[in-house]
Amino acid sequence: MACVCAVIAVTMLVATVHGQVQKREHANWGYDAADWTLEVPGHQPVAADEHPRLVFRRADLESLKKRAATPEGRVILARLQALLEGKFTLWHPAGYGLLYQLTGDKTHADKAKTLVADIIDNQRKDEKDNRYGFANPGSGGAMRAGPAIAAVGLAYDLNHAGWDVDFRRKVALAIQENPFTASIAAKGPIMPSCNHYGAAVGGVGVGLLAIRGDAGTDQKKVEELLGRIVKQARDEISIGYGDRGYYFEGHQCGRISSNTGLVPFIQAYRVAAGKDLVAKKENARWLAPKWIYEFALNPDGSYTNPQRGMYCRNFPRGGQWSENGDFALGFGVCPPEYAAALKWVYNHQVEPAPDKTFDVLSNPHTAIYALANWPIGVAEKNPQDQPDLFPRVLHDTAAGYLIFRNGWSADGGDICVSALLGTHPTHQNGRGMAAGGSVYVYGKGLGGKGGAYYRFPGMFYSSYPVYSRFEKDGSGVVSALCYGQKFNKMTLDVATLSEKPTSLAVDFSGACGAELLVAMVGPMVGYQVEYWMDIKPAKVADVKGDGGYATKTTEVKLGGQRAYVMTLQKSRAPDVRQEGDAVVIGGRTLTFDGVKLVLGGRR
Repeated sequence: MACVCAVIAVTMLVATVHGQVQKREHANWGYDAADWTLEVPGHQPVAADEHPRLVFRRADLESLKKRAATPEGRVILARLQALLEGKFTLWHPAGYGLLYQLTGDKTHADKAKTLVADIIDNQRKDEKDNRYGFANPGSGGAMRAGPAIAAVGLAYDLNHAGWDVDFRRKVALAIQENPFTASIAAKGPIMPSCNHYGAAVGGVGVGLLAIRGDAGTDQKKVEELLGRIVKQARDEISIGYGDRGYYFEGHQCGRISSNTGLVPFIQAYRVAAGKDLVAKKENARWLAPKWIYEFALNPDGSYTNPQRGMYCRNFPRGGQWSENGDFALGFGVCPPEYAAALKWVYNHQVEPAPDKTFDVLSNPHTAIYALANWPIGVAEKNPQDQPDLFPRVLHDTAAGYLIFRNGWSADGGDICVSALLGTHPTHQNGRGMAAGGSVYVYGKGLGGKGGAYYRFPGMFYSSYPVYSRFEKDGSGVVSALCYGQKFNKMTLDVATLSEKPTSLAVDFSGACGAELLVAMVGPMVGYQVEYWMDIKPAKVADVKGDGGYATKTTEVKLGGQRAYVMTLQKSRAPDVRQEGDAVVIGGRTLTFDGVKLVLGGRR
């Protein structure tokens, strides 16, 4: 094969034994994964009734006040104030708690006390989303109660010194005795890799850490409940997320799990308990940095992020609870070496406009996390300039999730291709929604405002890779073989699918005469995922982007099988023609050797 650039990785996996697919074990996956938690160096244990402790400690207050005086801090606090003057949320008392910490003005703590009393005594619910209630949640039950318990716990933490002893004890006991605290600690809802689980478990964990060791509580009970929560949080990290942060139930479901429960718990567990769940677990290390790869900036300034799984959408921000805090909370669990790149992506692709929100959109608590976590003073850095940390191909090996990028731009030059092989160990993982997926192409206005991203007429299904080769320019080839499990609405003959591999080639070299070439061959060509693994015959639908960019799809034959070739270009598409067993696309030849697609020069 003629290579245009150096190779990042080549992998050949033995996937068949006597004609049957052999499953690959994943060291990063499992209910009983060995505990990877580290002690935080230099952590000072929290004393009884010492607060704050969940997001920052008392010793951090002077630094926090200095951050509040920066241009970023002033914007964050102004946005917080505007939210506090708006419709009531369960996070309002915590928002007042931040103001109390920064100013020492007890009127803020008094406002918080009145609101928390209303939540506990009168079962007041969140007015922006009344599914969330402290002991009286709506649809979803535990997944709404957990985050509500966290909201009350954070209010208790930040207003503690401004409340009288009796009210403190009342709130602490309300958290301890909330029926959802015990039931969620006993067993999180549904299972890990379901969005309900991380929201419920993480939320209760934050509440328990808030009252741990405090007067008036049953500490034996609190420790027992917290121990169960910690184990379940580890299960959620190990089972719900892949080793590059892909959530098995899909992107939006992952945001529910992360933003409403799990991520605040991970930070609180580090700050309050001195326990680090991130450093030694790739699944956790990539909870926030995964967003570095997900967005393509379009020429019109909009972004495209074609999500997968349940509730898939184009990364809405600031609506439901789950659509808040990916960055404000995320920076709190982001490894330091990734923070500059994540900041660059936020500044140039998520919010490219000069006026920033710092992720403080519709819920007051995001201001607390933004002020504490935002990398103020850290110079942003384009991930493209850090190739050792950010190769242009992301591969989550547990899920088989791949993103091929031509780079990262601040001017709408991004082109991305994503695929989901469905490389997960059991049919329960993600309730089948990680069992595979269509191949998406986006960027250059594909999927921009009012436009559609491109869906290739082919997909992967429940597949383990048998070959992969990734290049430094973001190009690559991956081949995968179905291992023969059925999920949900799957009606295809999995035995037939298991006989031959499906291969995908992505070429950013420009050798074909177009900026992107995508080709696919194998038994899953001709199918696409509609929703929740509802697999239908593929529809070949070319799309137009901005500035004259458009796709062109051609059906061809490779290795005697139906195959498709797609090119993305601004002007005339390169000619595609069949020459025996090969296909010629401009200056490229394409062949299939029975295992993988092979890209070469003109013959």
